[in-house]
Amino acid sequence: MALRQKLNATVLTAFLNFTPILGSELHGRLFAYLPKEDEYDMDVDIATSGTQTIAKHSLPELEIYCYFLVLIFLIDQKIYNEAKACALSSIVWLKNMIRRTVDFSSIQSLLLFS
Repeated sequence: MALRQKLNATVLTAFLNFTPILGSELHGRLFAYLPKEDEYDMDVDIATSGTQTIAKHSLPELEIYCYFLVLIFLIDQKIYNEAKACALSSIVWLKNMIRRTVDFSSIQSLLLFS
């Protein structure tokens, strides 16, 4: 809950720029859902360090967490069309994942039986 209260465009942008997905297709896709920087006051320096490298592969759990944070932000900002597109994109991504920790059928069955 504390994270959700602090989640804004500046914090989310800084987080996405810090993660190993920087420079990946997913990074670009997630940034497309976010409002442009000039719509919000930039009160935090979000410059990336010169030592950060662009990762070719990141952990799937990290990627779905990034989707989740962007989705929460969009819902809280009442940007429902982008939230729907983000959710659908994450579902497609999950269905194509061949990893037990992010297996869509496992997640779906957990939701049904909880």
